[in-house]
Amino acid sequence: MIAHEMRAPLATIRGAVGLLAEHHDRLLPERRSELLDVIDDATLQVNRVVEDLMVLSRLNDGELAFEPEALDLVKIVRDAARALNSRYPNRTITIAPQDDVPDVRADAIRTRQIVNNLIANAIGYSEESTDVIVSIVTEGNAVRTSVYNEGHGIASSEQSKLFLPFAMLSERTAESTGLGLFIAKGLVEAMDGDIGFTSEPGANAVFWFTLPIVAVRAPQSDAYRADVLN
Repeated sequence: MIAHEMRAPLATIRGAVGLLAEHHDRLLPERRSELLDVIDDATLQVNRVVEDLMVLSRLNDGELAFEPEALDLVKIVRDAARALNSRYPNRTITIAPQDDVPDVRADAIRTRQIVNNLIANAIGYSEESTDVIVSIVTEGNAVRTSVYNEGHGIASSEQSKLFLPFAMLSERTAESTGLGLFIAKGLVEAMDGDIGFTSEPGANAVFWFTLPIVAVRAPQSDAYRADVLN
């Protein structure tokens, strides 16, 4: 599986480099720019595979370092969404946090990985015409982040594959290593949180995770605000 995931983008890079090397002077500037973008995208894909493997190895060995601190989860979600929006400019990501979301106690880098994996997963298993919606609410002594997407949902026959390493569902529409959900589960549980999903096959899916808040607060307002990135 890893060989396959690495071989495809490396072949893309090699092909684009070959065209630039052999026909550079005859290529229009626009075509040269397109080939450079192809190389950049394929390089990012290889890098994602390598990063996922490194995290997976350290999780399995119990050697992944965590530095828990008080985190503004809403900011982390917004930052991750902006980065993904630049990678998928045709997708709309809506962020809907509850008013006055309390800080959570978690590792900033690992939390960003969790959010990135869940939003990327939602993009990968839904159509371009649909939105991805991220809600953030207080739930008891934790903050619950839910990532919703419309489209295919998850067939009942495939739901047992979720959170397993290298799992690939049939309705995938974007590249994936098949490690995102498995890594997200390991990271969430290592930081004393929970993770799960609900889905209506053929319609939608919601993946959610919780992280403990720094201190218990009174119940928050039901008011929401939405930030739309497109």
